[in-house]
Order: sequence, then C-alpha cells, then structure tokens
Amino acid sequence: MHWDRQNANAKCTMRWPPTTEFSYHPDKSVATNPIYEADAAYRILEAWDVLRSPEKRKAYDSRLQATRLKQDAVVNAEVDLDDMDYDEAVHAYSTPCRCGGRYAMTEEDLEYGADTVGCDNCSLRIRVLYYVVEGNEEEEI
Repeated sequence: MHWDRQNANAKCTMRWPPTTEFSYHPDKSVATNPIYEADAAYRILEAWDVLRSPEKRKAYDSRLQATRLKQDAVVNAEVDLDDMDYDEAVHAYSTPCRCGGRYAMTEEDLEYGADTVGCDNCSLRIRVLYYVVEGNEEEEI
C-alpha cells in the first residue's frame, strides 16, 4: 500500500477513514464485486491503522524508502560498505560524491535490504555492497 499523503497530520488521518471506508463497506455499498469491495474495505482500515500510529507510520515510511532505494536504477559505481565512513551519532554510512555531495545510507536502510543510494546533491547513484549475517549464514547483497 502506498500513500501520497505521507505528510498528512494526525487530525487529517483521524477524520479520513469513516467516509472513505463506508463507500467500500460491504453493508453500506451496492457492490458489483463483493470480494473486491471487502478487500478494499480491509485495505483501507489497515492503512488507517498504520497512518494513525506514529510508530507504525515511521516503520512503514522506512520500508517504503528502502523499497524505493532497492528498485532498479542506473548505478554509477559500486562501493563496499567497509569503505564508507560510519557516523555513530546518526547510525549511518556515507561516502563523498564527485560533485561534492554525499551518499548516505542508514543502518535502518540496510536492515530493510536497500542496496542503492542517491547523492544528496546530484542525480548520481551508487550500489552499496555488503553482507547480511543471519545466524551462521552470510548472504551477499
């Protein structure tokens, strides 16, 4: 589920579901496809639950950002995570871009499997190479 209202405030999200949800509620609408209507109502309520909870919303936004970072894009270089600078204060890895900007990837991005990152100053992107360690297994990303 993707929401263009990522910056909607709590007041907006609290009043949003009743009118939207009722238009898809199986008891409140004349359904041409009852299965679709029930699924739509469920997805709306699920989205509302995420949007009204600051913790769930932050986790959703992080997963969405990581998904966007992992999408296929033109990659200008590959950089090993070990070659990047680590900032303990913000829990992020970074490396300079040739334009003078920086590529930065947070630990949270890495946890969600992101492997590409854009420069904060230009349109260049890099692929960050690292291993995911789970138990005794290592998987290269």
